[in-house]
Amino acid sequence: MLLKRTHCWKATEKVRSLMHLFSFVFPGVPDSHVFGSLQNGVFDGQIITPGETFFVERANKYSAHIPSTNSSLHSVIYSGNDVQDPYDHLRTGIVAL
Repeated sequence: MLLKRTHCWKATEKVRSLMHLFSFVFPGVPDSHVFGSLQNGVFDGQIITPGETFFVERANKYSAHIPSTNSSLHSVIYSGNDVQDPYDHLRTGIVAL
C-alpha cells in the first residue's frame, strides 16, 4: 500500500510505504484488537482485549532503565492497569487507555 497525494507527483517527492502498519483481531476473542507497526522484526503497538490493554514498545526507549547485559532484549510489554497517570485528575472528555 502506498500513500498517494491528490496532486501530481514531483520527481523529488518520496513515496512512503505503509506496509509495516497493521491491525487485526484475535480469532475467537470478541472485541479484541491489535494494532501497531513491525519494523526490523520488532512489534510496537497495542494489544486490546475485553479485560485489559497491553502496550508493546521498543526496549531502546527505556535503555537508561534496562541493563545492557541482555542484548537480545528488544521489547517492553506492560499492562495499561500498571500505568499511573499523574495528570489524570486534570483531563476532561473521553480519554482512551
